[in-house]
Amino acid sequence: MFYNLVPAELQNDFDALLNDLSYLPEQAKESCPFCHHIDFQKIRQKPLTFRCKCCHKYFNPLTKTPFNRLVPTIWLGLILTRRIEKVTLETLAYELNCTPEMVKRRERALIDYMQQHYPKFHQWYTQTRLHENNMLPTTIKQQYIDLSEIIDQLLIIEKFPCAYCQSSNTVRIGQRAGFRCRSCRKTFNILKDTPLNKIPHAELWKTFIELLVKNNTNKSIAQTLELSLNTVSKWRKVWCELMQNWGYEELAVWCNKKQ
Repeated sequence: MFYNLVPAELQNDFDALLNDLSYLPEQAKESCPFCHHIDFQKIRQKPLTFRCKCCHKYFNPLTKTPFNRLVPTIWLGLILTRRIEKVTLETLAYELNCTPEMVKRRERALIDYMQQHYPKFHQWYTQTRLHENNMLPTTIKQQYIDLSEIIDQLLIIEKFPCAYCQSSNTVRIGQRAGFRCRSCRKTFNILKDTPLNKIPHAELWKTFIELLVKNNTNKSIAQTLELSLNTVSKWRKVWCELMQNWGYEELAVWCNKKQ
């Protein structure tokens, strides 16, 4: 049974994650995901739909989440548990009567959701999948883990001194490392003067690095992440340079050897 495959210390996170997936389409919203105002009304029960009285946009419990438009949502919990049981994407696609690409998109959304809400479970899940599919040399594996932790910190850091007035009264905005200062009211991005500022879609960074480590070609990565070949080529170049600059030379060479 898949429960026995999850470490004991992660059982609570796993239960909470499964509960989230079960009730996602029915979860009440506290504010509009577009303008964040709380003045909205329910206009439909099935499927649950709301309309904001401020920006007049329609939304549902999945809007602005990794699962937006990924229906039926009942597949999500099934994909998660079957992947923990080491079932292949092709087998799952057969069981669900869909394509492997549809399963991949939903698993990628699951990974993004884990990263946002259950980081410890996310780390175990992604490392388990990596180990199953790619027996990495010890040095490469450790550098990959270290790099993943750096990316996690960049994506979850909540406080950072204001770049203008040095106030600590700041709040994070957006999915990238952007902040707004509550003192001087200015916004700033801690990645502005770094190569990472050239790479959008921060929610895809971890998945992109994982695909690099698995030695996927640029074409394969472009298809998986729904990016252009030119974009993938630029991302690979920037990330490999960053790996070298951060002291992960072996990982940089490993990720750059198959394009």
